[in-house]
Amino acid sequence: LFLFYNVTKIIFGKNSFALFSTVFFAFWPGALFYSTVYSESIFMTFALGAFYFLEKGKSSKSAVLGFFAALTRSNGFLILIPFIYNGLQTRKYRTAVLQTIVIVLPYLLFNVYGYFSTGLFPVREIVYNHIWGASRLSLTQVTSYQIGYTGLFSVEAVLILLPFAWFLFTEKVPISDFVKGLVVERKDLKYWAFSIYILLILLFY
Repeated sequence: LFLFYNVTKIIFGKNSFALFSTVFFAFWPGALFYSTVYSESIFMTFALGAFYFLEKGKSSKSAVLGFFAALTRSNGFLILIPFIYNGLQTRKYRTAVLQTIVIVLPYLLFNVYGYFSTGLFPVREIVYNHIWGASRLSLTQVTSYQIGYTGLFSVEAVLILLPFAWFLFTEKVPISDFVKGLVVERKDLKYWAFSIYILLILLFY
């Protein structure tokens, strides 16, 4: 919570918004998993620590914490998106490449280990799709009445999409800003890019 508050305050520069966001982060129903014996809480601690040091310009510390975040969850490497965007913004391409390698490394090591243990590669994706019974949704399925209606009006969708949409429109973040942001630094854009990508993952995966 301490890291979440400070990262939010650094990015948006608003104490009241950082406090409101932290309260929402702590008490929305999904926060239940931060107090269970799952990897969500330690993942968020490492990920937020990585983002904190990324904002402070301490690339080595942020990469190390990014590595541990990716090590706690098989899909944890997705936090590399803000690192890549930050590298494009600051023109520190070499640093961004090194950070990306460090953060992706646990996913690759896990799949190499999985290959030698099971003969499957990439083991995470094969298990996810064929053993857990999960699958990617097609656009037709997502827009169908049954799945689309259920998804749109679920508690999870409301709690994720409404605050996202509200802030997107009140802060007025046009698409052109993502291109301009690569020239004129704007701290929040890398997290918008990350959030939009994660929303698409939630929708189709």
